[in-house]
Amino acid sequence: MDRCIKVCTIVTYYMTELNFPFVAIRSLRDPMIYVNEAPWWWDSPIRTHYNLWVCLEGEGEMTCGEVTYPVSPWSAFLIPPSMSIAGRSSTGTVRNFTAHWLPRDTDLTKTELGLLSVQIREVDLAMSLIQYLLRIPLFQDAHASRQVEQLILTLLGIVWREHLSPKMGPFDQVINSQVERLRSGQDLFVSVDSLAAEAKLSRMHYTRCFTDLMAISPNRFLIKQRVQRACGLLRDTDWTIDMISSVIGYADAYFFSRQFKRVMGQTPGQYRLAKGGISSER
Repeated sequence: MDRCIKVCTIVTYYMTELNFPFVAIRSLRDPMIYVNEAPWWWDSPIRTHYNLWVCLEGEGEMTCGEVTYPVSPWSAFLIPPSMSIAGRSSTGTVRNFTAHWLPRDTDLTKTELGLLSVQIREVDLAMSLIQYLLRIPLFQDAHASRQVEQLILTLLGIVWREHLSPKMGPFDQVINSQVERLRSGQDLFVSVDSLAAEAKLSRMHYTRCFTDLMAISPNRFLIKQRVQRACGLLRDTDWTIDMISSVIGYADAYFFSRQFKRVMGQTPGQYRLAKGGISSER
């Protein structure tokens, strides 16, 4: 929750700096996630509200007015009231998040805005906001509706920021997919050489593309993900340091401990004790 509040503050600031046209919104109903079995189809004529629509799973296409766009996980559509929509998918489940809203103090006809097929790259952040959005209405108190509106506005700010960001090239898309896979805890044994081969790039070219996209080298990113995974195991299990280092991809526990200390400023054992975990020998 604290992270969501901080993110709301930061994104709201950037929305002001980047001239987002709406400073306050009114949510028209509780945000929802829909699970649409194949074949999925959706026809929506002209509405009286905005719809923030985000694909969470599946693939298809969305016709917005006269233009058809591909739909894939984390493609977002900010659909304005005057735009007709037709969504289609012949195979597979399509799962999407949707939020209906209106500007609070703005003439709708003068500020109508559509952002179509914007790819969200901050997937972890967006998913955290969506999960919190689904929980807030359960509180049923005086603050719930305003919290929902603030979080929807934060999601809109993320989509707006992505809309203004440079479009991803083909290599960026591969790297972004790899990053999300690694952040989920998969492939922690993978090497930079293997990632470069998957992207069909030399290691040098891959490192340059990765660093340009993520502002961190792939090697440092892998180390950071392994250390974060190790932190969770140190807090939540009584596994030995040898066991943890092996699970996250290190053959040498001493080397793992040195890298852990370089990232965290303390040894794995010191971290475990500081976090109230169970001390164990190597």
